[in-house]
Amino acid sequence: MAAAGIGLYTVRIDPGDTSDVTLRLRRAKELPPARATKVKVDALVPDGAGKPPKLTSTEIDVPVTGKPIELKWVGGAWVSG
Repeated sequence: MAAAGIGLYTVRIDPGDTSDVTLRLRRAKELPPARATKVKVDALVPDGAGKPPKLTSTEIDVPVTGKPIELKWVGGAWVSG
């Protein structure tokens, strides 16, 4: 699902998938004094049979330089790096 007008996107990652998962976020390049865009990435993580999933959130600032920021899925959370 994608709702670009409100900045909402979804992606599904199979819990059994062992490959590295990376999100690459960027915004259009702007000149100063433009500010970075604050982005919140939420993930629903399975918590075992019969239990509701856990919500994990990560907030980052995407710079005005137009260069991408990478988030990697590590240990049940998105980590910048």
